Amino acid sequence: MIIKVILLFALFTFLCCTNTGNQTKQNVIIPKDNGNIILAYKGFENFLNSGKNWNDYEEYVLKAFPALMAMHRRYISVGLTDTVLFKKEVYGYRIDDFRPYLTTINEEKIIKLYNSVIQQMDSILNPLKKVDFCFYLSNGRDVFVQDVSGRQTIYVSIKYDMKDMYLALAHEYAHCLHHQRRPEEPSVLKKWIVSEGIASYFPVLLSEEYSIYDGLWMMPEENVDWCKKNEKMIIDSIIVDLDKNGLAIQKKYICGGEGFAKPPKGFPEKTAYYIGYKITEKCLENGIHITDLCTMDSKTVIDKSNIFPTQDD
Repeated sequence: MIIKVILLFALFTFLCCTNTGNQTKQNVIIPKDNGNIILAYKGFENFLNSGKNWNDYEEYVLKAFPALMAMHRRYISVGLTDTVLFKKEVYGYRIDDFRPYLTTINEEKIIKLYNSVIQQMDSILNPLKKVDFCFYLSNGRDVFVQDVSGRQTIYVSIKYDMKDMYLALAHEYAHCLHHQRRPEEPSVLKKWIVSEGIASYFPVLLSEEYSIYDGLWMMPEENVDWCKKNEKMIIDSIIVDLDKNGLAIQKKYICGGEGFAKPPKGFPEKTAYYIGYKITEKCLENGIHITDLCTMDSKTVIDKSNIFPTQDD
């Protein structure tokens, strides 16, 4: 009898622990038809409510969320995270510094945002593969796409306000839809320009209320206005670098951040986004459907836009 009671208690304990684990997973992973919504910011919140040592950070953030582990390793590989300094930094995180973001966002808002973006975009260009969306919180603020276990994963910081988050999700999801279709080609400036241009134009396809300023939400309006006035000067600068690659070229036309980006003298940051937007706009005005545009190599897209002289001239 005693043995039977012990076995029943052990079984009950196992089931309770299993259900707790499943419930926790359900709370942070929301399955959708086209992929998963990952509420990774909840792991960071758990860390903020812990003892806040490195072991806690590994447990609640990195080990609990493979997407965050992948992001952490990426930041280390590109030199954005110093492993020694970062371990010291996490000790200084205070929940009061992050509470404004945690109280503003919730699961209901994220699902509504996801549905509004994905349903509209899928009606324009259907996905060929599943895409995950990782909503995270950390000391920085970023949005980008990275492969995690073979699946495209969109990272977006919950530090963005809802409008910018909408535009950011549309931009990054457009990258995924485009990259699922485009042909293989060398990773050089012209490829990056076309990629950012197509992604930047998608908000305009989603709503007549959106303009170039919404498509180029990552640029201050005054920088977009500068680009409008100096478009020829940008083209003259970019055209000689179209087939170049490397971090120096990215810093010149793609990257942002004071002290990191190094645009040509007098230029604002991210001018490749503006030119890419104009290339996409011209192609669509010339009757090329967005689906067809996404299947073309970058040289063909640029040539069909007539923004630059053809590279054979």
